[in-house]
Amino acid sequence: MSLGRLLLVMGDGELRRAVERVFKISVSGEDDLLKLLELICNRLSFVDYNISSRPGFIKVVVRGSHEDVKYAADVIKELTLSVRRKSRLIAGGFNVFSVREISKMAGMAISLDLLAEALRLKGFKCRVVRNSIETNASEDVVSNVLRLMSSAYLDLRFETKSSSVKRLLVLASSVTGVDLWSVVEVARELEFISRDDEGRLVLLREWRDALKRLLPVLREFEVDEFSSANFISVDGDF
Repeated sequence: MSLGRLLLVMGDGELRRAVERVFKISVSGEDDLLKLLELICNRLSFVDYNISSRPGFIKVVVRGSHEDVKYAADVIKELTLSVRRKSRLIAGGFNVFSVREISKMAGMAISLDLLAEALRLKGFKCRVVRNSIETNASEDVVSNVLRLMSSAYLDLRFETKSSSVKRLLVLASSVTGVDLWSVVEVARELEFISRDDEGRLVLLREWRDALKRLLPVLREFEVDEFSSANFISVDGDF
């Protein structure tokens, strides 16, 4: 709910119209209240505002031109809906990761669509909503997938110019947990990729089809590597 009134302010030697609106926002708990306060303070730097709160309630008084106050109203509405949605999702067992949180975990910019696809291929529910991802994967799982993705992208910087090759290899590594160079070796043996005359990796077939065929092989590869590991057996009493 918001209340508004028209003000006259002096600027550049003349009277100008300014608008003041009051927004009263109800929140469900302390976490939502603190998060919304932080978001509003970060986003309303373009207008004059005063903000106060008490348990379950936030009051924002915004002053500025008609256009600025109208935009501020849209921002407050967007942030409020976002916080409430995230709260409902968490209550339902889902986590929400913003593009900023994802970039921070990865240490670089990662496509939300690519991350969502990796999580789905690992068996998790996931969808991209605006600038965030909603998933039932835990933060540890998401962080590990992002770590593998960023590591693979860095290793591939000088190995290929093809974005399709990068998607294939990054997804294959991050979904299975197999290191990038083992993925490259297996993909070459299966004749999904090869190196051109300049030594760069290139695709030999459509990348989605290659990924579909590559993942089962890599999952078997991972099991075989574990089962064939060398164990030292020590006889005697302990």
